[in-house]
This record gives sequence, structure tokens and C-alpha cells, in this order.
Amino acid sequence: MPSSNRLLLPTVLILASLLGPAGAAEPQPLPGTTLMQRRFLDIEPIRRDPALRWKVRSVAGAAKEEWTNCLVQDGVMYGTAQGVLHAIDVGKGELLWTRQGPGGHPAILGDTVYAAGSGRFYAVDGRSGEVKWEIPTSPMLCGWSQSYGFMKPATVIADGVAFFGGKSTASIDCHYHAVDLATGRLLWKVKPGNEPWTARPIVAAGRLYGSCHLDPISPDDPSVWRRPLRGRGLVALDVKTGNRAWFRPGTSTVANPVYEGGTLYIGGSNEVEALDAETGETLWKADVEIRSRSKTHPKGGGVTGLALHDGVLVAGGAGPTLVAIDVATRRELWRFREPGVEEILNPVICRDVVIVSTCGKVGSKDFETGRNSPIVGLDLKTGRKLWQCLVPGSDCLVNGERKAWNSYVCGWAYPTDNKLFAFSFTGCFYCFEEPPR
Repeated sequence: MPSSNRLLLPTVLILASLLGPAGAAEPQPLPGTTLMQRRFLDIEPIRRDPALRWKVRSVAGAAKEEWTNCLVQDGVMYGTAQGVLHAIDVGKGELLWTRQGPGGHPAILGDTVYAAGSGRFYAVDGRSGEVKWEIPTSPMLCGWSQSYGFMKPATVIADGVAFFGGKSTASIDCHYHAVDLATGRLLWKVKPGNEPWTARPIVAAGRLYGSCHLDPISPDDPSVWRRPLRGRGLVALDVKTGNRAWFRPGTSTVANPVYEGGTLYIGGSNEVEALDAETGETLWKADVEIRSRSKTHPKGGGVTGLALHDGVLVAGGAGPTLVAIDVATRRELWRFREPGVEEILNPVICRDVVIVSTCGKVGSKDFETGRNSPIVGLDLKTGRKLWQCLVPGSDCLVNGERKAWNSYVCGWAYPTDNKLFAFSFTGCFYCFEEPPR
């Protein structure tokens, strides 16, 4: 999978936060806000090698370059695969129901699962799978594109409002949307640039921060993988009106920003950058070098995944190295490399443990065992490897036939209590569990 494509794909979003006027002191956040804003969960982390408890194959089978972020609530895991929302009983590993249509990265509020699809936005009963309501939206890619790979609109919820945006199915005319979840009414729809990427936005201090770019690139042009995307940047929108507060051009990998205390952190080519969330101005930059610069990678690696907790910013992406820096001093604290891994992705922090998914070489002889793409747990303070678990590539079936396909987890590995949930290129949802102490 081309790394340039992976920079733009969503890895998704989740749960709820509180809004306030720009510049105002932020209230105590609701549960789930820290995962949305900082990729942090205040739960007891897994500390030993988790073992596979169950796997459930998606109804669509193996997924070609599809990213899925799993969410868990009230004993049910929710995830999407090829345009289908799945609900799986966590305790039994049994598929409860599926729903065709809401194929974007989901968000959960109460007993309802919300997700966008190809031109629709859905509210689905989390218990029965019945659609409570749906509304039309701008047409968005929610499936395979020859130019962009597998694209998914990502939803984030704040103060009873769902925000999402995605790449257009037919043109560069695409929008961010805001929908009132109590009424199902569209509050606003704006076109901040030519197209919002389907990366995960965040909401903080009365603004939505998301990626877009101003360059008129046709989604039908396969050469997009082989040329720079000019004009890509980060946009800040007022959550009440959709009005643009500022646009920050020229940032190379703004797919997944994180936020804390009035500061936004974004990734670049072998660097991270801190921005004033009010104005978009640069506060500082730090070199992280997740991939050495070379003839094949002249700019190094694009930082596409960030997580932040206790003053430590963890950065990974299109390179074989994960780097942690102290945000107060911009000093590197540690760096981690996993043998045989090409990319280290989607960090999530549970208290003092960092969880990452990794991507090995496609077609590696280790694909059957999953050793080329383990999920890894690291000590936040030292970067020391604590545990790993493997997703065997031999699980991969295409049209009923076994295929040699990379087994890496395409999305975050979502932790809860002593379990870990993930979706792989094998087309399966997985639950791993820490052994009893």
C-alpha cells in the first residue's frame, strides 16, 4: 500500500466532548474526550502478552487496504468493513447484527451508533441494528477508489452534534457536515477547501480542526499517488456556524492532529509541529526522523499518528521508528524500532503504556504467523517493549480461497479493561485478552 495513500486514510473517531467559545476556559471533559483529542484512555493497561480470545470474519470477507477503528460499549464491539456496520458480542465473540450503509468510521453516544456512508448519515440502534433515522449528505467515497485506496468518512461527536467530512465520489466538491443528533437536522454544511480528507477531525474549545486541501485534483486520476498534493493543510471551523476561523497551508501530513491546553500538534515529514489553536500560528517544530532520508524517501517519513499524555508526545507513521518527545523541552525521550517492520502506526496511550499497530513488508514470509506486523505495547516513559500479540495472515480468505495477504491491523488497536480489539487486512475482527494474573 503506497505510503502517500496511507497518510490520507482515516484511522477514525469517537465518543463525545464538550464545546465552549473560542478562547474560553474548557470545562471538565466528558468520558471519551481524551481519546478523541489526545488518543489517551485512563484505564488499566495490558502489561503481558495478550492471547487471541476470538475472531469474527466480516460479512464482506478480506479487506483490500481498508482501515477500521473498533469501538466497544456495553459489552458490544462495533466496527465497519466494506460499507457494513458490524456488532459483535464481546463475551461470546458472536456476530449480533450487521447493517449495510453506515460504512464510515463510527461514533457512539448513549445506545446509538452514528456513521456516515456513501451520501447518507445514519443513526443506528446499538442493540438491534435498526436504523433510527438517516439523512442525505454530500456524496462521499465510502469504499474502494483506484486513486485513493479505501476511503471512509470519519465521525466525531461533541455536545450532541455529529461532525464528519469526506472525499467526494465524483468531483472535488465535498463538505464538512454538522448534524443535530436529537433531531437529525443538518445544522450546516461547508466547503472549507476543495475537499476534506477522510482523516479524523477533532473538536476542542468551540472549533473543529480537520484536514483539507485547495488543489483541484481529480479523484479519478491514479497518478495522485505519484505526485505531491499541493495546498494540503489544516482548517479550523467554528462548530456553531461552520465559518472558517483559519486555514494553515503547506503542512504535509495533517491527517490526525491532537490537542491539549490550547495547543494543536500535527505531523510533518520527519517532524512534529505545535500550533496555537486560536490562530494556527507555529509555536515550535521538532525533528523526529521516523524514517531515514534516502533516494527513495528524500523527505523521510510522514508522521500520521500522534498520542499525548503527561507531557509526552508519541509520533509514528510512514516509517519503522516510533519517537517520544517532551513537549516542554522538545527533547527526544526515546525511540523504538521493531525488527522487520516498515511502519509503526496509530498510537493510543493507556496510562503509562503506548499501544501501536505495525506494518511489515507485504508478501513477507512471516505473513502466516503475523510476526511481520505485531501489535505492540511499550512503556510510555522509557519506550521499552512490554508485550506483543500477533494477527496471523493465514486467516485471510478471498472468495473462499486462502490468499497471501499482509496481516497488519489497519486502524488502532482499541483497548478496554484487559482486552484489545482490532481489525486486520485479513477481513476479521479480533479480540485479544491478557492472561489472568
